[in-house]
Amino acid sequence: MKYRLVLAMLLVMLCPVLTNASAESWGRDCTTPYSADLGRNYVQASDPRNEHVVVLGNRLFMHASFDLASEPVHALVQGQFAELLASKNGALLVRAAVGSSSGEVIFIEGWVDERFVVISKGFYIAMHPTPVYIDAATNAKIIRLMETYDSLVIMDECSGFYRVMMNGGIGYVKKE
Repeated sequence: MKYRLVLAMLLVMLCPVLTNASAESWGRDCTTPYSADLGRNYVQASDPRNEHVVVLGNRLFMHASFDLASEPVHALVQGQFAELLASKNGALLVRAAVGSSSGEVIFIEGWVDERFVVISKGFYIAMHPTPVYIDAATNAKIIRLMETYDSLVIMDECSGFYRVMMNGGIGYVKKE
């Protein structure tokens, strides 16, 4: 019993010291790459010589010819990127990287309906936690918080905001 009392008194005396040291340590060590403020957000623009499209729907068929009633050669999934090669009469010729059963990456070319893809204007890259709004206004509802190093595909610009694609949906981030 005597030892328990001494131990309890020792803990009472050391608790403020340990708590203070712990708080100081937390303040120094808790800055992770995902919540850090590393400066201004920026845009990584697309190279016009190497444009990409991003699939909007759950599944999008690539066709053998620009006639979109032709035989499908492959299906792309939501959010998948494909290199844009050409366009003709509402159809886009794209090249997509696809994994094979042997583990190799193969490239498949085909035509897709331009209504179901977005031509990427680049990437919005967050260098600090950044709100994504439901509309192009800072008083609009926040639908997501981008963490440091997150990136979203830019669809276009409007009223001081970038319209971005996220999980198949659309949001807005303020230009900095």
